[in-house]
Amino acid sequence: MNFFVDFSKRPQKFGSFLTLKSEFQLLCNLTKDKKNTLYVVPGSLAELNSEFFAILRDDNTEIEINIVTSDNTSAKNAYPENILQELNDNSYFSTSRLRFLYRALGIRPSIVWGRSTTTLMKEFCANLDGRFLMFVIGQPYTVQNKQVFYSSWIDFLLNLRALTDLPFLIAGNDYRPEEISRIPQTLSLSSIGLSISQQAYLVSESSFFMGIASGLCTPAMLSHVPYVILKHPSYHMTEMKKELFDSRLPWASQNQVFQISEVSNVALNHWTKEILNHATK
Repeated sequence: MNFFVDFSKRPQKFGSFLTLKSEFQLLCNLTKDKKNTLYVVPGSLAELNSEFFAILRDDNTEIEINIVTSDNTSAKNAYPENILQELNDNSYFSTSRLRFLYRALGIRPSIVWGRSTTTLMKEFCANLDGRFLMFVIGQPYTVQNKQVFYSSWIDFLLNLRALTDLPFLIAGNDYRPEEISRIPQTLSLSSIGLSISQQAYLVSESSFFMGIASGLCTPAMLSHVPYVILKHPSYHMTEMKKELFDSRLPWASQNQVFQISEVSNVALNHWTKEILNHATK
């Protein structure tokens, strides 16, 4: 099957990379094509182009990647470019196409990683006895008070540490206060050199995931892991109304929730009991 994406006109984001990987895998499994090719117009950031290619190649099904220019009209007649206007959604990050495929075919989206990543991360999980809590601290939305944002995370994690001895794994490389790094049994995955693919694998294998809506929340959204993802009410307001039904994605289970709210002590601590229920299973 042929695919086409153009990052010269759209943002290069980890969420886009992971969402596209899930879409490509779903369609490759459906078509059973022996040859799958991606035509891509790279974005302006070479590091993110390399990350995109690494994420797509981290697979058990080979996909050939061909770099093209945006005026390559023949390549454009391929998924998802050929249906963007049909779904009235020009975003690579949006779940619109996965939602359409889910409703049309009843197939729950997921992400599968290559054998090397899977083997290595299974060993990593085994060293933690297979149980850990995963967090994406993220960054405060532009209108969110930064002091409240970070102090709420600090207080929440300190309170949670007093109630469970499960390791806290922090995904992503956003700034976080030193107080969080000093919490016992708290590990930053970026600081020990884990790739985005490896971190994404761990997100989907955690006992519970909580984080700010961002790219590394995508693996939780496309897995069976229980999660709470917090989204500021003013951030992508229109898109959220399209994507969510009763605070959930259409394929989400009861313990997979989007909470539309600012980060605060109340918003985070509301989920402490739920997290502990899963931590003790």
